[in-house]
Amino acid sequence: MLWAVYPDAKKIYESAPTTFDFLTPKEVERIALSKAGDLNDAISTLFDVHRIRWIGLNELHYPSELKHIVDPPFALYYEGTGLDHQETCVAIVGARECTEYGKKVAYELSYNLAREGLTIVSGLAKGIDTYAHEGALKAKGKTIAVLGSGLEICYPKENEGLMKRIKNEGVVLSEYLPQEKPLQYHFPARNRIISGMSKVVVVVEAKQKSGSLITAREALEQGRDVGAVPGNIYSELSTGTNQLIREGAFPILSYIDILNLLN
Repeated sequence: MLWAVYPDAKKIYESAPTTFDFLTPKEVERIALSKAGDLNDAISTLFDVHRIRWIGLNELHYPSELKHIVDPPFALYYEGTGLDHQETCVAIVGARECTEYGKKVAYELSYNLAREGLTIVSGLAKGIDTYAHEGALKAKGKTIAVLGSGLEICYPKENEGLMKRIKNEGVVLSEYLPQEKPLQYHFPARNRIISGMSKVVVVVEAKQKSGSLITAREALEQGRDVGAVPGNIYSELSTGTNQLIREGAFPILSYIDILNLLN
């Protein structure tokens, strides 16, 4: 509603909150307090100290693919080398408790695609996501980690070192305020950003009811190409990916298959 009237977030903020009759009294008070200085100064300090930047939906460098999904985030908070609205992204996602096979495939796909100049998008989760980010970093390419929390919260905690590396060499982004906790319902919402930023979504390993399959479904609804890595028919971690292939996902046997999908 607001974006139809105001071209960017700054214009919304600068407008008197009382002009928005759909805001609650508490929301009006919060905006007024921030404009008075206290909250605004605290947020500004947090952003300055931690190099956090943000971009609104209607701004030039907002990711172009993401802008055109049904429900794009109104704003993205990010840290790192910067967003390029023209970059070509490939999402690589999969199981948290993955096999050595899955780790190797995720790493090598990411490494080779990053060397070709593509940006690797994933969710900073344990397992496949971690190895997708690692492969891109090893190739000196770009990777984007999309969080289900604010930028000041690393989840899982064990990936804190990886998150710092991505902030230095890639981009970490979120639609949530910097200190927002990783609540359960944030992650399905996060998945639409991972797929929405990408031209192709590749699932490496996934169980039958994996969160990665949610990302694949989001990708299909957004009109993205979906690929899946075939796996051992006796492995529970391949049931989801093999099912995707049965339903029409592209079988991914090497990074060349992904390049072919991208023409």
